[in-house]
Amino acid sequence: MGRGAELAPGSSRSPAVFTWEEVQKHSLRSDQWLVIDRKVYNVTQWTKKHPGGSRLIQHFAGEDATEAFTAFHPDLTFVQKFLKPLFIGELAADEPMMADFQALLEQVKKEGMFESQPWFFFLHLAHILVLEGGAWLLLRQWGTGWGPTLLCSVLLTIVQAQASWLQHDFGHLSVFRKSSWNHFAHKFVMGHLKGISSKWWNHRHFQHHAKPNILSKDPDIKWVKVLVVGTVEPVEELIWFLTFYLRYLVCFVPLYGLLGTFTLITFVRFLESHWFVWVTQMNHLPMDINHEKRKDWVNMQLEATCNVEQSTFNDWFTGHLNFQIEHHLFPTMPRHNYHKVAPLVKTLSRGEMGRGAELAPGSSRSPAVFTWEEVQKHSLRSDQWLVIDRKVYNVTQWAKKHPGGSRLIQHFAGEDATEAFTAFHPDLTFVQKFLKPLFIGELAADEPSQDNNKNAAVMADFQALLEQAQASWLQHDFGHLSVFRKSSWNHFVQRFIIGHLKGVSSKWWNHRHFQHHAKPNIFSKDPDIKWVKILVVGTVEPVEFGVKKIKLLPYNHQHKYFFLVGPPLIIPLLFHTQAMYLTIKLKHWEELVWSLTFYLRYLVCFVPLYGLLGTFALLTFVRFLESHWFVWVTQMNHLPMDINHEKRKDWVNMQLEATCNVEQSTFNDWFTGHLNFQIEHHLFPTMPRHNYHKVAPLVKTLCEKHGIKYQNKSLSTAVVDVFWSLKNSGELWLDAYLHK
Repeated sequence: MGRGAELAPGSSRSPAVFTWEEVQKHSLRSDQWLVIDRKVYNVTQWTKKHPGGSRLIQHFAGEDATEAFTAFHPDLTFVQKFLKPLFIGELAADEPMMADFQALLEQVKKEGMFESQPWFFFLHLAHILVLEGGAWLLLRQWGTGWGPTLLCSVLLTIVQAQASWLQHDFGHLSVFRKSSWNHFAHKFVMGHLKGISSKWWNHRHFQHHAKPNILSKDPDIKWVKVLVVGTVEPVEELIWFLTFYLRYLVCFVPLYGLLGTFTLITFVRFLESHWFVWVTQMNHLPMDINHEKRKDWVNMQLEATCNVEQSTFNDWFTGHLNFQIEHHLFPTMPRHNYHKVAPLVKTLSRGEMGRGAELAPGSSRSPAVFTWEEVQKHSLRSDQWLVIDRKVYNVTQWAKKHPGGSRLIQHFAGEDATEAFTAFHPDLTFVQKFLKPLFIGELAADEPSQDNNKNAAVMADFQALLEQAQASWLQHDFGHLSVFRKSSWNHFVQRFIIGHLKGVSSKWWNHRHFQHHAKPNIFSKDPDIKWVKILVVGTVEPVEFGVKKIKLLPYNHQHKYFFLVGPPLIIPLLFHTQAMYLTIKLKHWEELVWSLTFYLRYLVCFVPLYGLLGTFALLTFVRFLESHWFVWVTQMNHLPMDINHEKRKDWVNMQLEATCNVEQSTFNDWFTGHLNFQIEHHLFPTMPRHNYHKVAPLVKTLCEKHGIKYQNKSLSTAVVDVFWSLKNSGELWLDAYLHK
């Protein structure tokens, strides 16, 4: 079994000794180790039997779970019998541990703060039952008019909210000494009084406590999936919450009928939901929400929670969850003792709390140092590192969550992404909170800031230009996006325009267009030059196709058939089909709804005039005309330029070699949407377009200084260059096809 083998009970051989580095390797679903009180346990097989669910254990795999283990298991003697056969070794003697919180925990235990006062909870249960009975008697006495019904609904809402706080107490095993009594009371309150499964609540809520505000681990911040139940609920749970509905049917169907009773329940749920969401989210949502940073128990809880001032009303209204910090630090403590332990927690927090290390638990070592050779090895989809301002980040897991899409990150894997990062994220303070937990080290001091193909002098001048622009007339416009300062406003308006006015998904457009900006005219990275073997573009691809004898179409005539397949079909066929397919496949339902409003608008406006078939023909013809306009405007700035494989050039040279401008005029500005300033748009992708003409002279000066070609064409020349570019590429293909 090797070092990971579990020691047999009573074994006489010395336990194995592990370092943190060894322990942290065992953090997979199929290989899970825990550290509890410096002892190492292999819990891989046992996790499926854990009463709190396997996910709760998995969240701590490869970590020190001492504080969480102690917090969730007040009866340590009972659970030791389950741990004993899982023991495989101990931490090395020089591995550090947290002590202050353990001392505080011992102190509060000695002062009896974990001792419950059952009468406190019985009074809460009594007032819940009295309120529910009063709601029913009110209707019996005063009838089912609007006034009594509204008052009844308010009383039933109070019942549901207060039952939520009471079931919370039983669920945390903080009322009775015997766990079985807590479990029974929990099922009664949760199932009979609220109509919800107690096992579902435990499965979800304990994960929240174990890893609060940690993305992918805390279900309370997963807003996409409202309910996720991993297993079929036991019949006992089903019976408990069916008694809730039976009680409502018996009490209210004689008064309101079946439909009226259903409406009453729905309205009560609606009111309760407002109460519940505000109480539970105000302690967490404004706090730090981030990826796993392997912090100690105290720092993890304090960074994810906050308290609300104590008052009699606040205590009742929130079920004492206004003491959220204390509840998270001591989840099995009876809530009537939170106010007693709060001063002790404040004292603890004034010390070293809140500094949680971002490296491995207990690690005191300096950040790792890497060379470019080491960094560039991590450029795979399954292993991605980025360099930003000489700091190295492991973005492998986070790439999937990147708002601009995972491919955009992948295009810079193993590279210096400083310029692209700065260009796309003017609000660097905001994005630093996402970078911080991904930091793994720094570039070695003797490594150049850019790799060998990058021009440091050009980049230094570009940074100066950027600062000059921000410091003068541009600074007020440089928001996170280019119209509003608040990115949420930009996103909403974008969805309205591209979804409602154009019928396309904004997420699809962002995913595609940001890749184009990140790596323009680079094969396999810029989707705008993926012509699916219909065209060969540039000077490299035609030769490669010719050598490989690829002849899907007669590419030497592509400058002729481009007019038949490019402008007419890009938008009607490729873009809209691809956008709709990906929107449905990726389940972007909000985007789909926005897009459908476009078609609904056309149907409402034009079906009465043209009929269904005529409206479809009108829409198709509009798409056909738009496609000509769109393709010529977007391709004349790129297609005649250098199109090649990745050459790892600096940001400025990469953009200047792939783009050109079209002369400014009132018509050209309107006709192209200011994309006649394509160079400036690519260098400053978040700059409002009405400022391009202001920054253009500064960009020209930069290019002249460093001998970089700055191309500015007339509109007619730019259009003709597309034709000649395709003709030249076709001739290169034919020559390679026939002679190489």
